[in-house]
Amino acid sequence: LKVIGNGFVQKHKFDEAVIIYNASIDLDPSIESAAPIYSNRSLAFFNLGRFKEAEDDGCMAIFLKPEFARGYLRRGNAGMKLEKWKESLEAFEKYFELDPENAKNDSDLVKNRNSVKKANDQQEAEMRRH
Repeated sequence: LKVIGNGFVQKHKFDEAVIIYNASIDLDPSIESAAPIYSNRSLAFFNLGRFKEAEDDGCMAIFLKPEFARGYLRRGNAGMKLEKWKESLEAFEKYFELDPENAKNDSDLVKNRNSVKKANDQQEAEMRRH
C-alpha cells in the first residue's frame, strides 16, 4: 500500500495518496515501520494545504521512530505554515542533526530554516518586551 500511495504522490494525486496511506496505517498504526507512512501522508496533507494534519502526522512519525529524520522535516514544514516558529525550528534543527548531508544540500530547506529562525527570534524578542 505504501508503494501505491507513493505513486499517487509522484503523480500529484494527493487525495488518493491520503486514502491509500489511511488504509496502510489502519492495518497497524502503532508499529515503528508505520513511521514512513505517517511521514508520507504528512507530505500529502501538506500539499493539500491541510497543515495541522501534516503536523500531526509528522509528530506521529517522530513518536513511533524518534531517529526518523523525515518525521522532523515534515513537522518543521507544517509548523512553519502554522506559524509555530519554535516547534518548527526545533524540528528543522533535529532534521539537520539526523540527516546533515541531505539537509545542507537542499537550498529551499536551508532558506526555510533560516526564515523560521528569524521569525522565532522576532517572536521571542517581542515576548520579552511584554
